[in-house]
Amino acid sequence: MEINREQTLSIFCELVDRLRSKREFEIIEATYSRLRKHGFISSVEDFIDGKLVEGSIEEALLFRFHLAFMKSRTVDNLPVPDDVKDTPCILEELSKLF
Repeated sequence: MEINREQTLSIFCELVDRLRSKREFEIIEATYSRLRKHGFISSVEDFIDGKLVEGSIEEALLFRFHLAFMKSRTVDNLPVPDDVKDTPCILEELSKLF
C-alpha cells in the first residue's frame, strides 16, 4: 500500500502536535528543515503571507510548525534567576521584587 502526500502531511501534523506538547523544539526544527530542504513543504513565511491553499493539509502542518516556533521563543523558555525561584506569585511578593 502506497501512502500519498496528504496522508504523509497529516502524519507530520500529529507528530508536530505531540512534539510541541512535549516541548521538543529541536526535533521540530530539524524536521521542518529537512522537509524544506527536499522541497516537500512550503515555508512558514509562505504560510504567514497567506500563499497556501486555505484549508489544505499543508497549511495545517505549517500552522503547527509556526505555533511550535512561536512557543519555542516564549518567555517560558527563559531561565528563571535563582533569587526568583520558589517565590510566591502574589501581588505583595511581586511588589517586593520590583
